[in-house]
Amino acid sequence: MRIGIIGCGYVGMKAAAFCNHLGHDVSVTTRKAEKIESLSAVAQHVCLLNDYSFDGFIQNQEILLVCVAPGPGEDYRSTYLDTAHKISEALHHAPSLKQIIYTSSTSVYGDLNGDWVDETGCCIPENESGNILLQTEQTLLGCRSPGVKVCIFRLGEIFGPGRRIVDRLKKMVNTALPGNGEAYTNLIHIEDIVGAIDFALIHQLEGIYNLCNDVHLQRKEFYNQLCRQHHLPLFSWDPSLPRLHSGNKRVSNNKLKLAGFQFTHPDAQDAQDRQH
Repeated sequence: MRIGIIGCGYVGMKAAAFCNHLGHDVSVTTRKAEKIESLSAVAQHVCLLNDYSFDGFIQNQEILLVCVAPGPGEDYRSTYLDTAHKISEALHHAPSLKQIIYTSSTSVYGDLNGDWVDETGCCIPENESGNILLQTEQTLLGCRSPGVKVCIFRLGEIFGPGRRIVDRLKKMVNTALPGNGEAYTNLIHIEDIVGAIDFALIHQLEGIYNLCNDVHLQRKEFYNQLCRQHHLPLFSWDPSLPRLHSGNKRVSNNKLKLAGFQFTHPDAQDAQDRQH
């Protein structure tokens, strides 16, 4: 298939490499000319994106994967919502497009005091960033038509090679962590994100799916396990410091599993063991 990827950061780059390996015709975007060479290793076509090139990029694609994330100095509205509007406006130039896949965030649910939530739950974001992410979902869902399916994955906290949680903890040794550590984790390995994207392509998924692994440890318990495993001192916690992770909730992945998807990294212990 002809697959266009808008946003080639951590997720988009891994997805491009995977799709390229499978033999798809992959086109990717970048706003930085210095990234063209590295992106050429994972895609057949690299488009230096500007404010006027969405029509040209989308028009020949069969699949559009949207994996945008703000870079330094970039805000959520221009990165997410403005991109979604440009995609919506460009659809009349995309007669071949069959599916849009967008990687969103579980932060759209807000804070549920540790309760479980699935895709039918109400979304009450805690801040403006969460509101923008929710508006982005709604804008892209508005692109649905009899010929175009839209699939949205709400991602948990991403980890994997080059983004190991324990490496982040090593940089914070001997500092107090914000909060009390009682909020639940919702983790997702990059391999499962890429696998879910491939699953969505094969099965032409549409609608909203949560993308987190099975086990939701409280953050303090999870960090303590990592610290013991890697011989790091245990952290202290300071409730007066602003939290790094918004919303205390446990996000269910049952809908995606009922659709037939099997996780490669289904639990927290597996997440720790496979970060090496």
